[in-house]
Amino acid sequence: MNTFYLIRHAETEYNANWAVLVWWRSNHLTLTPKWETQAHLLWKYLKENNYTFDKIYSSIAVRALATSKIVCEYIQKVDEIMESDKILELAQWDWEWKPRCEMYTPEVFEQIKADNWNFKAPNWESQREVEERMLEFLKENTLNKNEKIAIFSHGMAIKCLLRWILDSSASMTNKINIDNTSITKLTFNEKWWNVDYINFIPHL
Repeated sequence: MNTFYLIRHAETEYNANWAVLVWWRSNHLTLTPKWETQAHLLWKYLKENNYTFDKIYSSIAVRALATSKIVCEYIQKVDEIMESDKILELAQWDWEWKPRCEMYTPEVFEQIKADNWNFKAPNWESQREVEERMLEFLKENTLNKNEKIAIFSHGMAIKCLLRWILDSSASMTNKINIDNTSITKLTFNEKWWNVDYINFIPHL
């Protein structure tokens, strides 16, 4: 049986000021002073509860890598972290770093409300495409092995994957909270998936 621990990165300036600009993927995003506290609380919890991982993956975004390195410095070797661009956040390239109020017009909100799963602004990814690459990552790297795997990723990316795991309505991706440094635990036993917990934050 495979066990997957999907861990969201620590707080960034976007998370603290999300209402001003469209940030989304922005792999170079800087972290707030709060992030290091969150990351240390996470590693302390994992260490005190004897968590170990057979494999550790992180998205190539600065915020995910920084979080994974803090955690792994204390529970595992940092040089064991493997990077992947398939577990990155949803991309909104043409809109990123532009005023949110100008990009998310009432008309855009109506389009998202009508079909959030397939909605794509110019040069975007859809949530459906994020789900597809997250699934591809799991199938290529982690399935059918008896391993415990940590995956340092992003809020929307995790929510898109959960939509498939739970076989839920696409609208659920906008209703699930995935907090910074939260843990979502999944297991796969070669026949079906189980969700042990979502947005687990006992360390915060």
